[in-house]
Amino acid sequence: MTLSRRLVYPLCLLIGSLMTVAAGALHPDIVALDGAGQLAVIARSPAWPAIHWAFLFSFPLALTGLVGVIRMHAGTAGESAVRAAILVATLAYALWAIIVAFMGGAGWALARSFVTADAGMTATRAVFLFDMLRWLGAAALAAGGVGIVLALVFREDTKADQAAFVLPVVWQLVTGVVMLRRA
Repeated sequence: MTLSRRLVYPLCLLIGSLMTVAAGALHPDIVALDGAGQLAVIARSPAWPAIHWAFLFSFPLALTGLVGVIRMHAGTAGESAVRAAILVATLAYALWAIIVAFMGGAGWALARSFVTADAGMTATRAVFLFDMLRWLGAAALAAGGVGIVLALVFREDTKADQAAFVLPVVWQLVTGVVMLRRA
């Protein structure tokens, strides 16, 4: 049995979006903590790598689903706008993937080193490196329009940075449902 493209695109969009929501819901809240506190929480979270793998697998699924949005608008007056929006979404997902891959890989390794190291220089270096790379990654997130607005309006110790991803993911969920209903 073969699935038609009319079903594949919306299913990819829905599954990718739901995986993003699930991974986000399971992600420990580390926003208000300093670097050492964040590393300690990360090291105590056995699901940390799986959460980040779920994010990384969800991104290409959602992008595949967004191709279906382009197909729905092919030949319409909105085709150019949809193509431009998908290009921006692809850039946003690419930047997000870099941050998630760092946090799932190097962030996890730094956290494990931090908690197993003596309180001397090894632990200090891990915290310093994590803090520096974390802020570089956060700066990359600011490339998204919603992220920029939220960063300007809300303080850094709020959940607003995570809210930057809520609207696009909710849009993807709704669009996936609409696409399935038309399939």
